[in-house]
Amino acid sequence: MVAKHDREPPERVDFAALDPQAEGEHFDRLVARIRTAATPELLRRQEAALGLWGTFARWRRTILATSAALALASVLTLVLVEPQAGDSGEAGTILGLPDPWAEWVQNDAEPGPGDLLTVGRSER
Repeated sequence: MVAKHDREPPERVDFAALDPQAEGEHFDRLVARIRTAATPELLRRQEAALGLWGTFARWRRTILATSAALALASVLTLVLVEPQAGDSGEAGTILGLPDPWAEWVQNDAEPGPGDLLTVGRSER
């Protein structure tokens, strides 16, 4: 039996074949492919780390542009579309309001509790 201390040291092992940078072009292509494949996951992790307010801050240009477009469309609609004379009576019908309620809205009247109870009973 040979004791451990009696063994000869192993020959030096050459690891040059395992060097990833030995072939520079191949290594660069490999790194580029890995980066391309990892980009979506890295972006997802970055967004998750931002949280809700960070995500809103990131979308601020899109949100502001959309809000401005909606505001402009609303203003243009209010300026360019003129209400017709017969529309005031139809508003209650379109909204599904009972006739007395539509009249109160048109006349800016404030109904009392008795008026509301009367309308509520007549609907049944």
